[in-house]
Amino acid sequence: MILYATCNKSIIKIWSIENSNQSNIKISLKREIDTKFNYKIKQISFIKDDIIGIKSDELFYYIKNENQKYDTYEKTNKISLKSDHKLYSFILTRDDKEIILAKEHYIFVYQIKPFQIITVIKEDVGPFKKRLFLIDEHTFGCDNKHLIISTCLEPTNVLQIFNLKNKKLLIEASLDDYAVMYFRVGKFFISPSFRKHGCINIYTFKDLEERNRLNKNNSEKSHENIPQELRYEFQFRPKFYSLNENLLFVYGKYNNNFLIYKFIYS
Repeated sequence: MILYATCNKSIIKIWSIENSNQSNIKISLKREIDTKFNYKIKQISFIKDDIIGIKSDELFYYIKNENQKYDTYEKTNKISLKSDHKLYSFILTRDDKEIILAKEHYIFVYQIKPFQIITVIKEDVGPFKKRLFLIDEHTFGCDNKHLIISTCLEPTNVLQIFNLKNKKLLIEASLDDYAVMYFRVGKFFISPSFRKHGCINIYTFKDLEERNRLNKNNSEKSHENIPQELRYEFQFRPKFYSLNENLLFVYGKYNNNFLIYKFIYS
């Protein structure tokens, strides 16, 4: 049995997937938690059997209670945080010992148990919407998206890559893209182009380093530093998400078109 959680406004739902064979897959609702929050829940994640999540200005934690006939979840104040700044996203390290939390001007790193701050990363890219993602056991990324739409002469995103151990900045690259995604197996990043509505760009680490060098030198070629074979054109403005580590689901933002791509790594 596999458990997963979803959230809608102030409600957390815990589901189970039971797959006895390929023709008999059962999905059922196991538990429902009414947090009674006044603001919409932005993100949640399992941390072992417990649940951790954020809303606009708060980090919260629910502990699984197995002492009753039916499993219940109880909110604890031992792992909680009220913030003066808007919270955007978080990631957990693979050992579940640290949580990295993105705010407007900062990235905060906390030890989970006992809950205490480890370090603060001050960012110079501005108070943009930030989306964190784990790259591997050594690095994590932060996709900084402008809160206002930029002109075609300005990048819409700043992608930053940090060392997970010492939290030092490794790469910072300005992109004219948005919603950057990382594929772990192939070691590359993918994002729809902001300037070309029907185009998806693919970057390797080497591309980002070259982009970073051109940006620092104020080169006009910084927005052209994408090999042609790593650009894919569509007849619709694409949105996408990863089905797994090598399947990409692409669908139309304003229509019902969809495609599934499989990446084969050489």
